[in-house]
Amino acid sequence: MIFTRLLPRFTHSGGDMGKDLNGNELGKGIRQRSDGLYEVRYTDENGRRRSKYTKALDKPVRTLNDWFDTWLAVYHPNCKPVTIARYKALYNHVRDTIGRRDISGLTPFDMQKAINEIPYQTTTNQLSTMLSNSMAEAQSQGLIQTNPANHIIVGKRHKAKHNRALTESEIQRLYSATEKSSYLHSILVIGLHTGMRISEILGLQWADVSFERKRIHVTGTLAYIDGQFVRTDPKSLSSDRYIPIDDEVQNELTRQQIRKKRITAKYKSQDGMDDLIFVTRQNKPIYRSSVNHALNTLCDKLDIPRITTHTMRHTFATNCIKNGINPKIVQMVLGHKSIQTTMDTYCNLTYDDIVEAMNGVKWGKKEQYDTI
Repeated sequence: MIFTRLLPRFTHSGGDMGKDLNGNELGKGIRQRSDGLYEVRYTDENGRRRSKYTKALDKPVRTLNDWFDTWLAVYHPNCKPVTIARYKALYNHVRDTIGRRDISGLTPFDMQKAINEIPYQTTTNQLSTMLSNSMAEAQSQGLIQTNPANHIIVGKRHKAKHNRALTESEIQRLYSATEKSSYLHSILVIGLHTGMRISEILGLQWADVSFERKRIHVTGTLAYIDGQFVRTDPKSLSSDRYIPIDDEVQNELTRQQIRKKRITAKYKSQDGMDDLIFVTRQNKPIYRSSVNHALNTLCDKLDIPRITTHTMRHTFATNCIKNGINPKIVQMVLGHKSIQTTMDTYCNLTYDDIVEAMNGVKWGKKEQYDTI
């Protein structure tokens, strides 16, 4: 059973044989509480009494897949659903290969071979780190003797194509083409004027908007997890922020307010989603993929290189830096924890920008020296 395998290096607390709610014996130090959770009581290497909890005991840890699912449940019980979904998406790259192997038989060669089959740098970096962390816990619990993911070498990969910043001409063409759209035009304006993530825009509620103070309070994101829409807390503490809005953004919000009232009169909203600003014609939350698909279709029609919803965020940050806004302010508006992320990832300056900046520098008058 999971916890008898998870805690081999610890001493169980002893006492009477624990039982589940049906009276079945579970082993010393193990019991099922009245709320259904299983509790394993043990004494750690420092002599301190500890307890761990799980919802199930009936799945033995044999394969890497078994361990990954256990690792998520036991070591990350309080992670946001979005974070868990991201971990699972990363792990899916190896679930059908080394994931089916016996965890105790995996070698560094097996891990390296699996990583080598993944083409993108960011994915391999994140996955190798996650595998190393999870296998370290498996090692500490005695499931494996050594950590086979400790020495994964992440060589150079094809980097995912960087988002570029839209030109002024492209922005105006996109605005003109979407002016009569139901919500795409408003999303473009808000994204390009505030730098908000698309998940934040789609999760925006009327309670987050203050027309009087001319600002938006980012309080959550919209995510689609396990077949349903959920509104989750912001990505991080720095993501919970206030963003000033200009007249153009206010106009688009007012436009959506009128549209929402018209839709609400005909269709009932999904439970917990009644205050969303952006909805479909049937008063349903909007899929992020739907916005990306609409942008792709629009770009193809206008003969503009395809963009994603994240391009709006890149364009906002790049334009802020080009117009001399303090990078620290840009960091706060974007909701980044580190200013390094802001500068390295989002500020795509061109060679022409560099030339313009250099030409604007006053170097001072060159002094004349007598030749010897």
